[in-house]
Amino acid sequence: MAEKFLSGRHTINELSALSSQDYEESQREVVCPCGCNEDMGLMICCVYCDTWQHAVCYRIRGDSFVENHCCVKCAEDSNPDKQCSDPGLMDHDANTRQVAVLAMCIYRRALILCSEKCTIGAEIFCTELHLQPEDAEKLLKSLVGLNVLHKGFKNRSKLKVNKQYLMDIVIPDQFRG
Repeated sequence: MAEKFLSGRHTINELSALSSQDYEESQREVVCPCGCNEDMGLMICCVYCDTWQHAVCYRIRGDSFVENHCCVKCAEDSNPDKQCSDPGLMDHDANTRQVAVLAMCIYRRALILCSEKCTIGAEIFCTELHLQPEDAEKLLKSLVGLNVLHKGFKNRSKLKVNKQYLMDIVIPDQFRG
Protein backbone atom coordinates (compact mmCIF):
# COMPACT_ATOMS: atom_id res chain seq x y z
CA MET A 1 0.00 0.00 0.00
CA ALA A 2 2.73 2.49 0.95
CA GLU A 3 4.62 1.59 -2.20
CA LYS A 4 1.63 2.67 -4.35
CA PHE A 5 1.50 5.95 -2.42
CA LEU A 6 5.02 6.66 -3.67
CA SER A 7 3.70 6.51 -7.26
CA GLY A 8 5.93 3.56 -8.05
CA ARG A 9 9.09 5.68 -8.03
CA HIS A 10 10.86 4.14 -5.05
CA THR A 11 10.07 1.42 -2.57
CA ILE A 12 10.27 2.11 1.15
CA ASN A 13 13.54 0.15 1.31
CA GLU A 14 15.03 2.23 -1.51
CA LEU A 15 14.01 5.47 0.20
CA SER A 16 15.47 4.25 3.47
CA ALA A 17 18.76 3.45 1.74
CA LEU A 18 18.79 6.87 0.05
CA SER A 19 18.15 8.75 3.29
CA SER A 20 20.87 6.70 5.05
CA GLN A 21 23.29 7.62 2.28
CA ASP A 22 22.34 11.32 2.54
CA TYR A 23 22.80 11.19 6.31
CA GLU A 24 26.23 9.57 5.95
CA GLU A 25 27.30 12.23 3.44
CA SER A 26 26.13 15.00 5.76
CA GLN A 27 28.17 13.51 8.60
CA ARG A 28 31.45 13.39 6.72
CA GLU A 29 34.32 15.31 8.17
CA VAL A 30 35.35 18.69 6.73
CA VAL A 31 39.13 19.11 6.77
CA CYS A 32 40.09 22.05 4.57
CA PRO A 33 43.52 23.67 4.18
CA CYS A 34 41.94 27.11 4.74
CA GLY A 35 41.52 26.14 8.39
CA CYS A 36 37.73 26.57 8.40
CA ASN A 37 36.39 23.07 8.87
CA GLU A 38 32.75 23.92 8.30
CA ASP A 39 30.51 23.01 5.38
CA MET A 40 30.30 26.25 3.40
CA GLY A 41 29.19 26.48 -0.20
CA LEU A 42 30.30 23.99 -2.82
CA MET A 43 32.21 21.14 -1.18
CA ILE A 44 34.37 18.40 -2.74
CA CYS A 45 35.34 15.06 -1.22
CA CYS A 46 38.84 13.57 -1.36
CA VAL A 47 38.67 10.07 -2.84
CA TYR A 48 41.59 8.94 -0.65
CA CYS A 49 40.71 10.12 2.87
CA ASP A 50 36.97 10.70 2.41
CA THR A 51 37.12 14.20 3.94
CA TRP A 52 35.46 17.28 2.49
CA GLN A 53 37.07 20.54 1.40
CA HIS A 54 35.75 23.86 0.08
CA ALA A 55 35.86 23.70 -3.70
CA VAL A 56 37.08 27.32 -3.98
CA CYS A 57 40.16 26.46 -1.93
CA TYR A 58 41.14 24.16 -4.82
CA ARG A 59 40.35 26.72 -7.58
CA ILE A 60 37.00 25.10 -8.32
CA ARG A 61 33.84 27.13 -8.83
CA GLY A 62 30.31 25.90 -9.38
CA ASP A 63 30.75 25.44 -13.12
CA SER A 64 33.90 23.29 -12.81
CA PHE A 65 34.17 19.62 -12.01
CA VAL A 66 36.89 17.38 -10.61
CA GLU A 67 36.23 13.67 -11.01
CA ASN A 68 38.78 12.25 -8.56
CA HIS A 69 39.62 14.98 -6.08
CA CYS A 70 42.84 14.53 -4.09
CA CYS A 71 43.36 16.88 -1.14
CA VAL A 72 46.68 18.46 -0.13
CA LYS A 73 47.16 16.03 2.75
CA CYS A 74 46.78 12.92 0.57
CA ALA A 75 48.76 14.20 -2.41
CA GLU A 76 52.13 12.59 -3.06
CA ASP A 77 54.57 14.39 -5.35
CA SER A 78 56.19 11.11 -6.39
CA ASN A 79 52.93 9.27 -7.12
CA PRO A 80 51.25 10.27 -10.42
CA ASP A 81 47.99 8.68 -9.26
CA LYS A 82 47.81 10.88 -6.14
CA GLN A 83 48.29 14.38 -7.49
CA CYS A 84 46.59 17.28 -5.75
CA SER A 85 43.49 18.58 -7.54
CA ASP A 86 45.19 22.00 -7.51
CA PRO A 87 48.88 21.42 -8.27
CA GLY A 88 49.56 25.07 -7.39
CA LEU A 89 48.96 24.23 -3.74
CA MET A 90 51.92 21.85 -3.89
CA ASP A 91 54.40 24.42 -5.27
CA HIS A 92 56.02 25.02 -1.89
CA ASP A 93 58.53 22.94 0.01
CA ALA A 94 57.23 20.87 2.90
CA ASN A 95 58.48 23.39 5.51
CA THR A 96 56.51 26.34 4.13
CA ARG A 97 53.62 24.54 2.39
CA GLN A 98 51.08 24.68 5.22
CA VAL A 99 51.34 28.45 5.69
CA ALA A 100 51.42 29.15 1.94
CA VAL A 101 48.42 26.91 1.28
CA LEU A 102 46.47 28.49 4.14
CA ALA A 103 47.15 31.98 2.74
CA MET A 104 46.20 30.97 -0.82
CA CYS A 105 42.96 29.32 0.29
CA ILE A 106 41.90 32.29 2.42
CA TYR A 107 42.73 34.62 -0.48
CA ARG A 108 40.53 32.56 -2.82
CA ARG A 109 37.66 32.46 -0.34
CA ALA A 110 38.02 36.24 0.08
CA LEU A 111 37.77 36.74 -3.69
CA ILE A 112 34.55 34.73 -3.85
CA LEU A 113 33.19 36.63 -0.85
CA CYS A 114 34.03 39.94 -2.59
CA SER A 115 32.26 38.73 -5.74
CA GLU A 116 29.07 38.37 -3.68
CA LYS A 117 29.22 41.86 -2.13
CA CYS A 118 29.25 45.48 -3.29
CA THR A 119 31.15 46.68 -0.24
CA ILE A 120 33.27 44.80 2.23
CA GLY A 121 35.12 45.47 5.45
CA ALA A 122 37.36 43.74 7.95
CA GLU A 123 34.43 42.70 10.12
CA ILE A 124 32.98 40.65 7.25
CA PHE A 125 36.31 38.89 6.73
CA CYS A 126 36.50 38.20 10.47
CA THR A 127 33.03 36.70 10.51
CA GLU A 128 32.93 34.87 7.19
CA LEU A 129 36.56 33.75 6.92
CA HIS A 130 37.16 33.33 10.67
CA LEU A 131 40.11 35.73 10.63
CA GLN A 132 41.60 37.73 13.46
CA PRO A 133 41.08 41.51 13.00
CA GLU A 134 44.75 42.16 12.19
CA ASP A 135 44.74 39.42 9.53
CA ALA A 136 41.51 40.77 8.05
CA GLU A 137 43.10 44.24 7.79
CA LYS A 138 46.16 42.78 6.04
CA LEU A 139 43.91 40.95 3.59
CA LEU A 140 41.96 44.15 2.88
CA LYS A 141 45.20 46.05 2.20
CA SER A 142 46.36 43.28 -0.11
CA LEU A 143 43.10 43.36 -2.07
CA VAL A 144 43.30 47.17 -2.33
CA GLY A 145 46.84 46.79 -3.69
CA LEU A 146 45.54 44.32 -6.29
CA ASN A 147 42.76 46.77 -7.31
CA VAL A 148 40.03 44.34 -6.20
CA LEU A 149 38.89 46.83 -3.55
CA HIS A 150 39.12 50.60 -3.43
CA LYS A 151 38.20 53.42 -1.14
CA GLY A 152 35.23 55.41 -2.18
CA PHE A 153 33.04 55.89 0.83
CA LYS A 154 33.02 58.28 3.73
CA ASN A 155 32.53 55.19 5.89
CA ARG A 156 36.16 54.08 6.13
CA SER A 157 35.27 50.69 7.59
CA LYS A 158 33.97 49.47 4.22
CA LEU A 159 35.65 49.37 0.84
CA LYS A 160 34.00 49.23 -2.55
CA VAL A 161 34.44 46.05 -4.60
CA ASN A 162 35.74 46.67 -8.11
CA LYS A 163 33.25 44.14 -9.55
CA GLN A 164 34.11 44.45 -13.21
CA TYR A 165 37.84 43.98 -12.66
CA LEU A 166 37.23 41.18 -10.15
CA MET A 167 34.84 39.24 -12.40
CA ASP A 168 36.58 39.90 -15.74
CA ILE A 169 40.24 39.59 -14.73
CA VAL A 170 40.90 38.24 -11.24
CA ILE A 171 38.32 35.44 -10.93
CA PRO A 172 39.10 33.87 -14.34
CA ASP A 173 42.81 34.01 -13.48
CA GLN A 174 42.38 32.40 -10.05
CA PHE A 175 39.70 29.77 -10.76
CA ARG A 176 39.00 27.07 -13.33
CA GLY A 177 35.91 27.16 -15.46
